Formats: sequence, structure tokens, C-alpha cells
Amino acid sequence: MFLLSNYQNEKKLIAEITPLLYKNFPMGFLASLIASSVVFWDFPAFANIKTDSIWLLIFLCVYFFRWFLFFWYKASKSNITLQIYHYTLFIFGSSLSGCLWALLGSLFMPHNLAGQTLTLFAISAIIGGGTHILNASFIAIFLFTTIITTPIAIYLYIQATQTGQLVYVLILIYMCIYSIYIIIGSYISNKLLLKTITLDYEKDKILEDLLHSENQLQESEQQYRQIVEFSPFGILVVSKNIIQFVNQAMMTMLKANNETQLLGKNFFDIVHPAYRSIKRIRMDNLENNENPNDILSEKFITLDGKIIEVNTRSARIPYNGNFAIQIFIENISEMVYSIKRITYLSTHDPLTGLVNRNRFEEIIGKLINLTERTHNVLGIIYINLDKMKNINDIHGLEMGDLLLQQISKKILTNTRKSDTVARISGDEFAIAIQVEKRTEISEFANKIKQIISEPHLIANISLFSTACIGISIFPDDAKNSDQLLKHAFVAMHAAKKERINNIHFYTGGLTTEIIEKGALESDLHKAILENNFFLVYQPKISLETKRIVGLEALVRWQHTSGDIILPVNFIPAAEELGLIIQLTKLIVNNLFEQMNKWKSNNFLLYKTSVNLTAYDLRDIDFIDFFINAIAEHKIDTRFLEIEITESALIENLEQSSSILRKLKSLGITISIDDFGTGYSSLSYLNYLQIDYIKIDKSFINNTIVDSNSDIIVKAIIAMAHQLKIKVIAEGVETENQYLFLRDHGCDQVQGFYISKPLSTHDLEDFIRKY
Repeated sequence: MFLLSNYQNEKKLIAEITPLLYKNFPMGFLASLIASSVVFWDFPAFANIKTDSIWLLIFLCVYFFRWFLFFWYKASKSNITLQIYHYTLFIFGSSLSGCLWALLGSLFMPHNLAGQTLTLFAISAIIGGGTHILNASFIAIFLFTTIITTPIAIYLYIQATQTGQLVYVLILIYMCIYSIYIIIGSYISNKLLLKTITLDYEKDKILEDLLHSENQLQESEQQYRQIVEFSPFGILVVSKNIIQFVNQAMMTMLKANNETQLLGKNFFDIVHPAYRSIKRIRMDNLENNENPNDILSEKFITLDGKIIEVNTRSARIPYNGNFAIQIFIENISEMVYSIKRITYLSTHDPLTGLVNRNRFEEIIGKLINLTERTHNVLGIIYINLDKMKNINDIHGLEMGDLLLQQISKKILTNTRKSDTVARISGDEFAIAIQVEKRTEISEFANKIKQIISEPHLIANISLFSTACIGISIFPDDAKNSDQLLKHAFVAMHAAKKERINNIHFYTGGLTTEIIEKGALESDLHKAILENNFFLVYQPKISLETKRIVGLEALVRWQHTSGDIILPVNFIPAAEELGLIIQLTKLIVNNLFEQMNKWKSNNFLLYKTSVNLTAYDLRDIDFIDFFINAIAEHKIDTRFLEIEITESALIENLEQSSSILRKLKSLGITISIDDFGTGYSSLSYLNYLQIDYIKIDKSFINNTIVDSNSDIIVKAIIAMAHQLKIKVIAEGVETENQYLFLRDHGCDQVQGFYISKPLSTHDLEDFIRKY
């Protein structure tokens, strides 16, 4: 039935047919009404009133039902689903009409031939009229015609066989031919109608597709314009070397306020002169469709005269009826700068601009090759600035960085172009110098030392620094750059160990010492993590009562080799490696745990002192830890004393005094250790509330044999007593020293004469026996 290819399209076709069926219904209804009236009017002459009335009643019911369907359809909303539903109802109504006329032609047929003939011709007229009304649906025509004619044909066949009259045969033949004619004609007509509807539908579909394609094309053009306009890449259209189009990104890139500053301009005005020739060749190739997608890295000139790095890709396009070149431009200036910066930083120090260690070693390698050809002397001078940590702590890291920059500039100013200056690490520099004689290297190193020792004025503050310098010589000390630099580093450490502001040439024996130091530092890290430390205690004796009045807690390192390492051998390394605060925390925790054990065992408690370093005093977090540890372990501060070296105290007197006052407010006793070493001003003793001073053992060792030491010890005792400060002498090893201190009023003593530092067990035995 349907010419369209799929079910969805068939549904649409039915929706097109249904309005045509209902549109012709009133005409068909009127024709059926007239025909039925004629037949009904003539029935009394042939039939009886009862039969006519039954037929009329059925007729009225059927046609009122169909009329109801018609008005229901007219009132319904037009959508595909309802159209198909009403189409089905229409077929059903048509079938009922066919049944009505079939009933008339078979069951209610008049008994005389004249009435039968009239009825059959009326029914034929109804069928013929129905073909026009039902023409939109072949199913409706087929069902209507078949339902009417089949019972009548059966009736005529029965009449012909029973009566033997020829007229029934002729009427039967007529009815069959007429029905076939009606069905075939209706089929052809319906096919033509459906084809017409289908063609109209397809035409509308084509027009709809064309309209949709046009809209899509317009949307695509609009999207393309938006993409071009808002693209992060600059886009130019150039025709005959003249700029015809420019997007917003390109205007921003070239520092143009509006497009009129660029449109109509010669494109090559914005191309850097160094790239104009290659750009012309590329654009000529594009005119011939050659290499249309090649990327070119080049430079453009902005309207304010600056040069930018760009990547360009060009293509030949139609534009306003002519061919033009569309150029996509990516500004890679930041990327190029970043690459250059990364490359620079891979070989240079960002703070001072000097070459870094990696680059310095490469340069040394080249200088070694040159030295081998010229037979000159190559010296590597390794410089370590003294006291940079103190400057950073006191004046801040920014001032420290400014000092490093100023020193590096001064060194550069006093070197030759052939010399290379490098910053190796934080406060370490190195210089590679090639000279004819070894003595020139020594002279140059002394000159650099003198430059560094001069005051450096920064932000109206004079900063002072000194340097320890190590020197290695090629070819005497090493044959390659790595070893040459390493040996200069070793020599620098040897200079630092001897004294500050010192110069030291490399010698072979220094390497073993440095290796041993490196192993010690490595082991120290592990020892702190595993807490491989223990405390020993040295008693303090009152010279007045000759009784034990206190203890000093001293740390020892239980090395994995089994050796016991003394503080003098690892404390400096801990300070240098930045591990001293961690180590002090371990010592404090160990001490407080032991004091709690003595307390729980009802062992007699003595005032016990623990040593704090300058690093501990500078670290606010450590002081907070110390105070929190006292509270956590519930330590009675009457039995706690801290010892601070005189040098640590003086280093930052204001901060130290603030911390000491805070600790004293907790009831902690304060002692100054190593008193009398290196400081002529003693005014800080009035400034601080000190409880004890401990005379350095260097003075105690020389009493009796050195009159100057005797005088110093006597003066310290007298001065301290005048200030209401008690005096402790440490390092007392002989009876003469003991008696001398007693006779001159010293309050307490400690040392091997009384007792060596003792383990916890030995200390308890000593106290019981003393």
C-alpha cells in the first residue's frame, strides 16, 4: 500500500490521508442518506412495514455513529498518533456502512424482481459514490465494496439456482464486473493519490533539508567567525602582501588598539627584517600550493617597536573572490624566554649570576686541556665565607643575599676575563685562575681574602666577613676537574679547622681526614635517629661543706663500632650539619626520664645541669619544647640548672637575656660556662640575672704554675662575689688546685680530683659512699 520505505514514514502518510477521508465524509453521508431515502420510500410496495422499520433503525444507528466519529475527529488535536487512531475508526465506520447496505441487499431484499433491481442499482450507486469519498484509503474502498457485494452476490447466486431465471445471472455478472471495476479503478486512483502525497512529502522533506543545510551553513560560518575572532592564536589574512583581516588575539599580540591600525598595512612591516626574505619565499610557495602547512619560527615587530618570538603556519584560502593567505600566529616569547632562562639556570647561579658548580667543572676541564698545551699553572681557589650564618640570623636572609651579591661583584671586579668565578653553594665560591707561576696564585688568593675582609656597606649597615680559602694546583694535586675541585674543598676545610680568615694549600694527607669526617657525619645522622646516646654525670662539691651539691649531665655517643665518642668529637659536626637542636632534645628527654626514675626510687635528688648551645637559644621552637618537656615530665625546677657558654650568651645578648629571664621565672638556675674566654667586657653580668659562673678549666690548669692565671682566677672569684654570683671551678684535677680554690673562696668545684663523669649506676654507688 505504501510507497515510503519505513514504518515511521508510513505513519506520517496515514496522518496525511486521514484528513482527506474526513473532509469528504459529509458529502458521502448526504449521498447515502438520499439513496437510503429512495430505497426506503419504495420499500412499502415491495416489502412490509416491519422489515422496513428494522432496516431504517439500523441505518440511523450506523450513520449517527459515523457522524459522531466525524465531529469527534474535528474536535481532536492534530498529531500523528490521533490521526492514525481516527483513520482506524474511519475504516471501522466504513465497514459498518458496507454491512448496512449488504444487509439491505441480502436479508431485507424485496421479493419482487422490480424491487430487487431497484435496490441493487441503488446499492451500485452507493458503491460508485463511495469510491470518490473513500478514494484516499484503498483499504476503506476494498472493505466497503467487498462487504456490500459479497452477501448480495451470494443472494443472487441462490436466486439464480432456485428460480432458474436468467435475469439473476445477468445481475450477478453485472455486480461482479462492477465490483471488480470499482476495486481496480480505486486501487489505481489510490496509488496515484498516494504517490502524489509521497512526492509532496518528499518535496517538503527536500526543502526542509535544504533549509536545514542552509541554517547549518550559516551556523558553521558564524561558529567559524567566532572561533577565528576569539581564538587564542593570532590570525591574519594577507592578499598581495596587504593585511585584509586581523582577529582580536593578533591585535593584542601586536599592541594594536583597533583593527584599523593594521588593516591595509603591508604585512612585511610587522615581520622582523632578518626573516623577511624567508617569509617572502614561503608565501610565494603558497601561491603555487607548495608546502602549505610548514611551521616557521620567526620574529614579529609590535606597533610599539618590541620584538616577539612567534611560530607561524600559513594556508592558501579563497577570500572575497580572490586567493589569499591565512596565517596562524602563536606567540612563543614566554616559552622562548623560559627555555633560555632554564638553560641559563642550568649553568648559572640565580642569585649572583656566577656560573654554577656543573658549569665550573666543565670550564676546569677545558682549562686543563689548555694548560697542558701552554705549560702554565692552573689553580683552583675554593672560598668559604666565615660567619654567614650569624649574619643571616642577626640581619635576616635578605641582607645575607645582598652581602653574597656584593662580595661576588667585588671578586669579579678583581679578576681577569680569562679567570672564571663560580658560586658552588650557599656561602662557598671558587675561582679558576691560569698563571705562569705558583706564587701568583698565592698572591691572588691573599688579594681575594683582603677584599672579602673589607667592610661591606649594605643599607647603611657595615657587614664584616672573612674567608677560609683552600687551593689545589694542576697538575700537582689532581689530573681532572672533579678531583681538582674536591682537593681545593679539602684544603679549604683544613684552613677552616686551623683558624678563620686562613689560606691553605692542598696536601695529600688531608683527603683521609676529610673522608673520616664524612663517615662521622653519616653515622651521626643515623645515631640521632636511633638515639644511640647516653648520659654520664659529674658531681659538684661544695668547698665549704665538702658535700655533693649538684651534678652536670654530659652526653656520650655509643658508636656502632663499640667505641664511646666524646662530645668534643661530634658536637661541632652536629652544629655544622644542623643536627644540634635534635641532639639537645634527645639529651633533655633522657635527663628528665632519669630524674623521674630517681624520684620514683626515692633517690636523693641533686640540682642537675644540662648544657645548651647558641643554636638552642636562637631557636624559639626549642625553648617552647624545653618548657613543655618540663611540664610533661613534671620536673621540679629547683633541681634543674642550664649551662650556657659565654660565647653563646654574648652572640645575641638581647635575645639571650629575654630567654634567660623566661627560664628563671620558672625557677631554673642559670650558669655561664667557660667564663673568661675571649670577652673583655663584663657589663652583661649586671644586665643578666646569673646564678653561677664556671671558671674555664684552662685557667684552673695553669694555677700554681702561672702567676697570671692565679691572678685571673682570684679576680673572677672576687668580682662574682661582689655581684652576688657564686663561682664553680671545672677541670680540678689535683689537690693543689683544690686547695688553692678553697683558700680563695671558690664556692664549688668539679673535676677528676673529685670524680670523673659516672654512669647512672656508678653515680649512685659514689653518692652512697661519699
